[in-house]
Amino acid sequence: MSKSLALQWTKGVSGEAKDQLELAVRHSTVALGRFKKMLEEKLVGLESQETKSDAYENPSWAYFQADLNGSKRAYKEMIALLSFLET
Repeated sequence: MSKSLALQWTKGVSGEAKDQLELAVRHSTVALGRFKKMLEEKLVGLESQETKSDAYENPSWAYFQADLNGSKRAYKEMIALLSFLET
C-alpha cells in the first residue's frame, strides 16, 4: 500500500489536473528519491556545523544558531513532503 501524498502537493489544484499531478509525482520516484537523499545529506551537514566547538567563538553565535535552526526547519519540511517515498 502506498503512502498518501502530503496535501501541499495538490493544494489549489482540482479535477483532472490534480489527478495528473499526483500521478506525475508518484512516478517521479527516482528523481524525488535522489532529491530526498540530497536534502537529508544537507541536514546532516547542518547538524554537524552546530556542534563544532569553533562555532561558539563567533561573536554573532546567536544569529548563526538562528540561521541554522531556520535552515534545518526548511530541510525537514521539504523532507516531510517526500515522506510518501519508500526508504
